[in-house]
Amino acid sequence: MSRFTFSQSAIPIDIEDQHFEIPFNQGLFEKKDKLLKEAQKTLEATNADSDEKETLDRAFKFFKKALDALLGKGAHDKIFGSRKQDVIEETDVLYFVIGQINAYEQSRYQPAKTAAPMTKPAKKKKKK
Repeated sequence: MSRFTFSQSAIPIDIEDQHFEIPFNQGLFEKKDKLLKEAQKTLEATNADSDEKETLDRAFKFFKKALDALLGKGAHDKIFGSRKQDVIEETDVLYFVIGQINAYEQSRYQPAKTAAPMTKPAKKKKKK
């Protein structure tokens, strides 16, 4: 008889010396959707803005909000601490986190790659 039990699902992520666990639940999908929409708005505002400082400030605010939403409040500050803000580093970390979420989701819902049992081809009957 088969049996099903619910388990706690969390995605473990290590960034520098910090460990995070992202709960894999409906809330995560809602956060991802919300952050995607906010990223699009931020990008549109960035394209319309010609002031580089304001553009960078807007980008850094988005990175902080996104990482704190995905990894937990204060995660951005734990990861970057007193490091000088760098768009490339923050982009890399955010892409890494999203990549880990996507990889976990794919591995969880992808069917197991088990080969179907092979059968031998039927022998041809000899004509009499």
